[in-house]
Amino acid sequence: IAIGNVMRSDDGIGAHIVQYILHNQLEQGFITLDFATNAWGILPLLNSNTEKLLIIDCAKMGKTSASYQFFSLDSVAYRDKHTVESHESSIVELVKLAQQCGYHIPCISIMGIEPACVTFGLSLSAIIEARLAEYADQAIDFILCNRGSYCL
Repeated sequence: IAIGNVMRSDDGIGAHIVQYILHNQLEQGFITLDFATNAWGILPLLNSNTEKLLIIDCAKMGKTSASYQFFSLDSVAYRDKHTVESHESSIVELVKLAQQCGYHIPCISIMGIEPACVTFGLSLSAIIEARLAEYADQAIDFILCNRGSYCL
């Protein structure tokens, strides 16, 4: 699932990864979705038919630009606000609310990509663009191989 704003350069990395996967017909054994800035779009997926979710988004983690990390949604709730600055905190709140309302919560992981540029613009920064195929491959590997699966 892509979350982010394609009008804010690297903030739209999730959408670019989803488009890359679809364009190269790499979607096998999973479904790709782009929810843009609408994290509420995950609500219909919170059911017993959903095995797991991988949310892909840019995340200011204090790392080198273009680096990435997989982490649990649960770990975002315990991080200092200065270490992760993205849409994840609202997703954490949304999932907790859904859980309180009786939704089934599948395994949820996040692939955070450290942005180089989050200003207004439709294209990714050069350093992020150059690694697009790698990000897609890593996301697919994570989904299909259950590598490091994290659950809330």
